[in-house]
Amino acid sequence: MGKIRNNQINRLFLQYNIRLDIQQVKIRGFRHYEIRNIFMEKTPVAFEIQRLELFLSVWTLIKERSIRNALNITLDKLQLTYHRFGKDAGKPNVLSPDVRKITAEWEGIYYRKYEKIINAFFSFIPERVVIRELKVQLPQRDLYVLSSVECIVNKKDRSVTAAIDRIETQTGNCLSPFSVSHVSICFKQEEIAQGGKVINWMVRSTDLRIQHQAIGAAPLLISNFDAELNINFTPTSLVVTKESGGNINQIPFAFQFHHDLVEKDILKFIFHVELDFNLFKSSFPAFHVKAIETVTTEGNLLIRSRLMFSIKDPMQHFFELKVLKNDLVIDDPGELDLSYLEAPFVHRVIRNNAFLREIWVGDLNSNFVKIEDFPAQMIPIIIFCEDPNFYQHHGLDVFFVGRAIVSNLVERKFKRGASTITMQLVRNLFLNHEKNLYRKIEEIILSLLIENYFRIPKARLLEIYLNIIEFGPDVYGIKEAAMFYFKKSLPALTMTEYIIMMYIIPRPIHFHEALVSQSPQLFTNLKNHVQWLSQHLRTRQTLTDEEFEKVMSDIETISQTRSIILRDPDIHQLPDLLRVDLSINNSINTRNDLHWAYPLHEEKMPKVNLKKIASADVRKEYIHHIVEWLDVENSRRYAIQGKTTYCNIYAYDVVSCLGAYIPRVWWNEESVRKIKKGIRVPVVYAKTVFEMNCNALAEWFLSYGSCFGWKQVFDLAEMQSLANEGSIGIIVAQRNELSEPGHITVVLPETAAVKAQTCEKEIICPVQSQAGMKNLRFFNGDAWWQDAARFGKYSFWVWDL
Repeated sequence: MGKIRNNQINRLFLQYNIRLDIQQVKIRGFRHYEIRNIFMEKTPVAFEIQRLELFLSVWTLIKERSIRNALNITLDKLQLTYHRFGKDAGKPNVLSPDVRKITAEWEGIYYRKYEKIINAFFSFIPERVVIRELKVQLPQRDLYVLSSVECIVNKKDRSVTAAIDRIETQTGNCLSPFSVSHVSICFKQEEIAQGGKVINWMVRSTDLRIQHQAIGAAPLLISNFDAELNINFTPTSLVVTKESGGNINQIPFAFQFHHDLVEKDILKFIFHVELDFNLFKSSFPAFHVKAIETVTTEGNLLIRSRLMFSIKDPMQHFFELKVLKNDLVIDDPGELDLSYLEAPFVHRVIRNNAFLREIWVGDLNSNFVKIEDFPAQMIPIIIFCEDPNFYQHHGLDVFFVGRAIVSNLVERKFKRGASTITMQLVRNLFLNHEKNLYRKIEEIILSLLIENYFRIPKARLLEIYLNIIEFGPDVYGIKEAAMFYFKKSLPALTMTEYIIMMYIIPRPIHFHEALVSQSPQLFTNLKNHVQWLSQHLRTRQTLTDEEFEKVMSDIETISQTRSIILRDPDIHQLPDLLRVDLSINNSINTRNDLHWAYPLHEEKMPKVNLKKIASADVRKEYIHHIVEWLDVENSRRYAIQGKTTYCNIYAYDVVSCLGAYIPRVWWNEESVRKIKKGIRVPVVYAKTVFEMNCNALAEWFLSYGSCFGWKQVFDLAEMQSLANEGSIGIIVAQRNELSEPGHITVVLPETAAVKAQTCEKEIICPVQSQAGMKNLRFFNGDAWWQDAARFGKYSFWVWDL
């Protein structure tokens, strides 16, 4: 037929900016008409119909004098394409600060637009429409395919019934992220007083399948879904009545909604669900923690949630989560036994299905910190930042759940998760860090079981959490983090450093990457966080005014220097001020057994500074030469005397000959305080300085090691690798009973004869040299420091060249 050229029709289409093309019209008889290849466009929407068939009932036309009621329509391959889909499309401005404007939008736009659409629908759509294939194409969105649609319209009752055989969405060649086998929809509208409407929607579907990253890696499968929605609709209110509800996989639910502009524009939601845990479990394709599936229960939970907030100020809200009936009983936890968390255990760190490391959560781990050993001021800061109601809730914090719901509604995306410390612990112990519905539900289930069924004490939960959480690449637990970021032991951290720790916890990897790249934005964000948090802590009297001012001063320094390592004003002078040795005693040499507190002094004694040697091979030669010269296996200076051994003396001699420093004598606490204040303190044996045994050296390394060029490492492979490059390492361990001797060994480069001991290509014991019960120049024996019956904690150190 070509383009329509009737002038009146053309003027009409031009007025409404409509373009219509029809390729062919066939009249198959008085009752049957066929139109092929129809294209109609009104920016930004386009319709394409391959074939449209019209069936005219002459008797109905004569009887009712209405061509709409006399026509039945069948469409083949209708495709609707929407060309423009902006980020704000379809999002009403519900967050406008002016309630009167919202009222005007509701009455002048939404209500009237609804009226216009409904009236047009019932005026022009025939009583029966069949669409054999419908496609809806949105830009940068999925393609929706409805294989068959049949729609029955009853103008008299103002009702519509639609049956859809199958709905699918397709994205390229990917698996359909959404599909449903059959959907039936019923719509009915009745008029009420003052221009209001009563609307009833009923939806039933079978074999609903949804696959989306917001839900989880596996698709959500709903075998049966029924819902009924009863709405009272007026120009000033929208009310979903209490009769609304349905069931998902036989789990019943009910909900209500109320929006009344007269009532200060408050939105009210009420949701009820009767939860059968066994039915609930069967709704999931697979739990990450498979043992959840073995839990058996009896009885149900009837839960009600209520949420109210103002459109004008959504964060001023009320949320309630209440158990109306609870006869749910866990018959058997099955394979899910979480009681082991109360005792020491091994935590395996797994990321992206790859095993990274093991963490012993107990005293055998030298980096483990008991809850009672944490600095007193740190715990309140952690609780305030991570979970303010930690000691009040039972795994789930209702207040923050409400805040998260409102926040996500405002942001129109899943941004806030309302995780408690228990939930974060569950995520780190058992789950992954993906943000999706499956993981959040598993978090909630496991958290509630841990606190309410297995009743793990709060103190133990907090202790585990602080010892296993990630702070950076291969940095786990707060003690490792203190040394990694600040080169300090945990007790030595300042208030500013506590607060910076709180900034790191939610974003460890991003923080470390930004710190390494010296991102200006990092230090801007960090400064804002520290200032905000410090002000809140001062308001809560967690910080004194003096501490607050110190934190403000520190963060200014951090912003200017772009370094989070804070030192006292004269800290850079500490190695010069604090380094101490007894005066040279010419009688001390490797062949006598007296005066171990004094350094060696021999005319031909080899000494070198490894930092001044560029070649790794030359450094290794010097290290091996000095070890041979000291001759630990034969020298009287290190010979065992009864039960007395001299591992600390030997370690001191080795590192001294190589230009490094560990103390043989060290200042008492009063002397250290004076020296830091600039007061000169004389070296007086047994008065201002005392001899350092291995137990004291273990503490010295943590407190002062970094000031003297020692870097703590946490991996034996890294330690041996650095030693092979010509550095020296130290392994030091403290005894459980401090009255008993600790131990220290020097880690050396591998030789042709002695290599590091490995197991499945992992180094389990580096090359060492020691004085002790056995004096050995080179050995790679068992991992002595892991003898938990003897040693309470240990650490690895490398002299940083």
